[in-house]
Amino acid sequence: MRQLFQVLSGANNPLESGPAAWDNFNKSMKWSLPIIWVCVVGLLGIGLVMVGSIGYTWPAVAQGLGRPTQLVTHHSAAIAVGLVIMFLMARVDYRMLRPLAPLGAVITLVLLVLVLLPAFGGKVHGTRCLFLPGPLPFRPSVLAGAAVVLLLASVLARSGSKQWVMVGLMFVTIIGMLVLAEPDFSAAFIIALTALVVLLLAGQQHAWVLAAYGTGVVVFACLLLQNPSRLRRFLAFFLDGHSHATSYWLPVEAIKSGGWLGLGLGQSTTIQYYRPEAASDFITAVIGEELGWFALLVMALLLVLLVGVGFAVSRCAPDRFGRLLGYGICTLIAVQALVHFAVVMQLLSIRGVALPFVSHGGPGLIVLLGLVGVLLNLARSTRVSAAGVALGPAKPCG
Repeated sequence: MRQLFQVLSGANNPLESGPAAWDNFNKSMKWSLPIIWVCVVGLLGIGLVMVGSIGYTWPAVAQGLGRPTQLVTHHSAAIAVGLVIMFLMARVDYRMLRPLAPLGAVITLVLLVLVLLPAFGGKVHGTRCLFLPGPLPFRPSVLAGAAVVLLLASVLARSGSKQWVMVGLMFVTIIGMLVLAEPDFSAAFIIALTALVVLLLAGQQHAWVLAAYGTGVVVFACLLLQNPSRLRRFLAFFLDGHSHATSYWLPVEAIKSGGWLGLGLGQSTTIQYYRPEAASDFITAVIGEELGWFALLVMALLLVLLVGVGFAVSRCAPDRFGRLLGYGICTLIAVQALVHFAVVMQLLSIRGVALPFVSHGGPGLIVLLGLVGVLLNLARSTRVSAAGVALGPAKPCG
């Protein structure tokens, strides 16, 4: 397993080492699968316990879902579906996803347009959603991140083709504008930052990539200025957050009150102030208050370990498409987690987002688990020879 982390740090890259390094690396790769599994299952377990605690403690949090038990029931169903999809994706060769990238992009664009039409969507907690059959509304923006990662990996794998890079940038721009129109600034921020990291890791020219994103910052500023309520909240956050937005600081106070071991399950006293987002956007605050700082530390370590091992696996994928796809998946998970923590700790003045694998969710959780399945398939496929030639899918690691 040591070699796996040496790859991540860059100290020992099998692509630049001799036969002994290849043997050590191939042996160490068997650890990547159980590590990823343990991290994901651990995070899902923490989330399931906390969603159950929130649902039973404050029935109002589950408003619109009927009985309080339905909150944890729906979350459990999403986990079950997501795990099945993760298992299937882990068995499907990731190379089969490449020709599906344009189709996924078109489907995502269609859904993002439909949600803006009154006949198909409406606003839930300030953001437009599609009202499809099922207990929960569907936000197409949860698919946008995965679609962007897949399409960018596909087009950037075409080395030396600048026109395809421009196609990828245009797709990211259109997706970002449609997500902003919902409006969902948090999702647009996550998508844009993930795409930027993938572009830079792909070795694109920094100057024009950063210029394109500079234009995006100008557009964001214009959208901020044209919405008086959003501008007031933004200014209140930076100038006088305590008096204008006292409730914004409640998650920080809740985490402080938990101490190292927390107050105990069901003992949170601040859930009522940020419902119904207590089980999603602000679940970290509830975990800190009820389970304590130690639980937060374990949760953060699991996320760091998952992303770190994912990057190590991606770095030695058999082809460029696999590397970029793995980088994009890991970056998407990392950025979403960082934005979640930043919003809860009041370091960002944007709408909160779900914590990957922990927050209550439906489609978003299922999409993330499906992406982890792709990452698992990458880990199974990363087996190389001493000459640096991919040998094809590795045997299942056990």
